[in-house]
Amino acid sequence: MTSLAEKLNTARLQQDLLAVSDYPSPSLALHEALSVQQELAVDRGTVAGWKIGKMPSGEAAFAPIYQQDVILDGQRFSQNQGPDLAVEVELAFVLEKDIPPFCKQAEVAWDAVGQVVLGIELVQFRLADVAQADLTLKVADNFGNAGYIIGPQIQAFQKEQLGATELHLQIDGQTIHNGMAKNGLGDPLALFYLAAAGMGDHLGGFRAGQFITTGSFSGCKYYPVGSHVSARMPQYDATMSCYL
Repeated sequence: MTSLAEKLNTARLQQDLLAVSDYPSPSLALHEALSVQQELAVDRGTVAGWKIGKMPSGEAAFAPIYQQDVILDGQRFSQNQGPDLAVEVELAFVLEKDIPPFCKQAEVAWDAVGQVVLGIELVQFRLADVAQADLTLKVADNFGNAGYIIGPQIQAFQKEQLGATELHLQIDGQTIHNGMAKNGLGDPLALFYLAAAGMGDHLGGFRAGQFITTGSFSGCKYYPVGSHVSARMPQYDATMSCYL
């Protein structure tokens, strides 16, 4: 492993943080950040899904979410130990077919989608000061992904209108959000198409059975492990919960 990959891996295993003094200088290029992801993937097992984003240049960026970090609706993620976790309520596209590399045909990418589901991403960067980290360092750190909870399939949706919906979010019974919410990264479908066009064979590419999650409707706020999370999107008749 490169020095950065080794330090990020050690931080993950020891629940520690990469010191600001160890941040790369000059900043990583996007291809270098993706190379770090590949190094970190060696002992992580099956890629279950992807977190996607957009660079200031307009390029797509992505980070793997591993099967070992995925749980189902209603389950408990941790054993009430460890640092706080951020909660992001999201929508994810579940693939029933592989998406061809660098797929620039929207209809081909959409044809690979079997379901759209409600999901909760858990975030925990391995970086001592996230605010001082360049976006490419965040990409190298798998966009801070700590885990994911797969929720129910959403119903009666129009794929071009997935960027805003009503959201009810509670943490330990306390209402955090109750009303309209927008995806912080914009239109989920446009982001999905951008990712499909930009993904080659990185860590195997976008494969049948994986999910692609597309940005938070609830911001990125941290809560103690063990907290109970309940999320509902009534427009899509979808409700889910988990314990951090």
